[in-house]
Amino acid sequence: MVPSVLGCQDTKRIPLKPKHEPRI
Repeated sequence: MVPSVLGCQDTKRIPLKPKHEPRI
């Protein structure tokens, strides 16, 4: 349950977590 802002940064920093992209 991470905020969209953190999720967006996480996805750009760690492209190994594609589960954040569909969550945003």
